[in-house]
Amino acid sequence: MAGYTERNVLFAVGGYDGQAAVGSMEVFDLTRSHGLWEVAEPMTQKRRAFGIAVLQNKLYIAGGTLENTSEGCTDSLDIFDLASQWWMQGPRMPSRRFDVALTACSGRLVAIGGRGEGKLSGATESFDPVTSQWDCLAPLLKPRAGLGVAAVDGAIYAIGGDLGTRKIQASGRVELLIDGSWLDAPAMQLERCDAAVVAIGHKIFVMGGYGGRHGAAGTTPTMEIFDSSSQLWSYGPGMLYARSGLSAAVVTSTDPQSGVQKSQIYVLGGAFAGVGATATQILDPEHTEWRLGPSLVTSRWGTRLASVSGEAVRTDREQREHLLRTRYAITEAIALRDVDKLAAAVEDGRRVGLDEGELAIPMAMLEKQARSGFMTNFEIPPLNISVS
Repeated sequence: MAGYTERNVLFAVGGYDGQAAVGSMEVFDLTRSHGLWEVAEPMTQKRRAFGIAVLQNKLYIAGGTLENTSEGCTDSLDIFDLASQWWMQGPRMPSRRFDVALTACSGRLVAIGGRGEGKLSGATESFDPVTSQWDCLAPLLKPRAGLGVAAVDGAIYAIGGDLGTRKIQASGRVELLIDGSWLDAPAMQLERCDAAVVAIGHKIFVMGGYGGRHGAAGTTPTMEIFDSSSQLWSYGPGMLYARSGLSAAVVTSTDPQSGVQKSQIYVLGGAFAGVGATATQILDPEHTEWRLGPSLVTSRWGTRLASVSGEAVRTDREQREHLLRTRYAITEAIALRDVDKLAAAVEDGRRVGLDEGELAIPMAMLEKQARSGFMTNFEIPPLNISVS
């Protein structure tokens, strides 16, 4: 997989193919002329019913159920580094759960709801990528699984979901997390779970899902739009195909001549009447008609979709050279016992996306210097300064 400079890229990760969990990841580069999904670096384990979010040049996978393991649902956090294109493991969540929702808001990840330990979960847990620490926040007012989440203006909306313990009980309930507390927000017009949810500006778009009153197997093609400014719901154009267990992401591009930004909604995967789908459905919110895009390589539902803009990801030669220079700067500062240079190099390493594991030793040296004012006897470790 080549670099992503000045490109918009979609990642379709994991899911269920009708027989087992899927570990593969597919990538769609919207700037390439052939316009096809391509198989990319797979996850470390086959997984479904997890949460996904993109934050600071990393793709985060939280919770879910793992294939061929005895633990069932998991509390694991897997991280795909968009610069090195490697998977790594992060700190585990405080609680195990699947059908969990994940979003990025104000520089942190927030994992919400799901099922775990044989019951519905209302757990809300926040992860700080700088400290690599999880914190427990106030739980949902009403625990539920298979809900959608969207972050708008620093607030998080938890939308719909399944209230059932033995059979599906779709909900139209909406809650708003603001200033650390959950509040009731206006409910959707239809009850639905396992829907796709995205936000563009101050509007939230909810598509598809499963409810008790829609078509075959209770699956709906409908769209609802929530305006956070007016706090009102309205219907939008329905999708071409009814789907539940689908996923969505927003792709934003800038016209090079006018400088005007344009956003499109991509919806893919999901199931209808128990059959998985490969179709990609695309909507420009300024228009009222959906169109079809390229099909996935593998049919899957419960897959998770994430988008990355070219402005956010730099995996080209320039980015790799910056990583290399930063690693050399850290090594040189340690060799020279130069505390100020080491502190500046560590800060630069954080900005360019060096892994916390690489920064652990130099950070420990700085902490020792702060405590004792003496760094000369600190053993110089061999640092990895290669660029992969």
